[in-house]
Amino acid sequence: GYTLSSSFPYSTMLDENHLYNYKRNSVKAVVNAYDGSMQFYIADDSDPIVATYASIFPGVFQPLSAMDKDLQAHLRYPRELFDLQAQLYATFHMKDTQNFFNKQDVWHPAMADNGTMMDPYYAMLRLKGSEREEFVLMLPFTPQGKQNMVAWMAARCDAPHYGELVVYEFPRQKNIYGPTQIKAQLNQNPDISKSLTLWNQKGSQVQFGTLLVVPVADGLLYVQPLYLSAEQTHMPQLIAVIVDDGEHIAMGNDLSDAVDHLLGQAKVAPVPTVPPPPLPGAPTPALTDKQLVDKANQDMTDADTAPKNGDWAAYGEAMKRLRADLHDLQEHAAR
Repeated sequence: GYTLSSSFPYSTMLDENHLYNYKRNSVKAVVNAYDGSMQFYIADDSDPIVATYASIFPGVFQPLSAMDKDLQAHLRYPRELFDLQAQLYATFHMKDTQNFFNKQDVWHPAMADNGTMMDPYYAMLRLKGSEREEFVLMLPFTPQGKQNMVAWMAARCDAPHYGELVVYEFPRQKNIYGPTQIKAQLNQNPDISKSLTLWNQKGSQVQFGTLLVVPVADGLLYVQPLYLSAEQTHMPQLIAVIVDDGEHIAMGNDLSDAVDHLLGQAKVAPVPTVPPPPLPGAPTPALTDKQLVDKANQDMTDADTAPKNGDWAAYGEAMKRLRADLHDLQEHAAR
């Protein structure tokens, strides 16, 4: 829930219709999925507007500390607010009044490969100085009119740091590649182009996921997931992940595989050239009926075992394979 005002003194209007120049995400609302009841928690107790509402309607708003801890673990910094803050910080980061007046160091959210500004994106990562991974909302910046990256901004989502904004500003004397420059490198890599041509055959199409810029130690890791969708299903499946540290490029079947290639080589790592694994629902005519039944039984066993070990990711993968097995058996029966 947001509080808005158009009367905050000396503040820039945040929309083209001049409806507000003050905006805070001061309230978190929870809806009970069983009976529809709602509870409202004050997430920003320094906001005078929500404090006034709480005085007008006593008992409606509770402090955030009253929210169940399990629910607090799912709080997410809102993308809409972060996007506004990032756009304003692109100018207001300048501390020198002369530079600010002349707009000599204006930033912009980095551009995506389709020519539009990148949207902020959520990711799990460990910020420098932090002891554990956390959920953050992040966005890279480039200088006005240039493609190199000049800064990286993140909003922290996990307690006790919820709502804290972090900015890494990169040294000006060193060229840090921006997302469009990295994407150009990926497109020019002959091994990657070869695999894309192989996968973009009739009946399937490669789709690029969001190019992630992830700070790692004192450097950056660029991560580009690739998905494959078939004409008959239109359900994208992760087929490969490309990673780039600014100097070397590697590609693997998943993120762990790609990073292993990147760390174990001093040149571009070999790109997987094998055909992609079958999409969910794709028939496997090479297997006999008995082999398919045996495969389905094994996948069912894996699905039963995984929850006992607390491995829900393995459970999901086993169920996905089982659905594919049943589809294949149905296809065999139809023939």
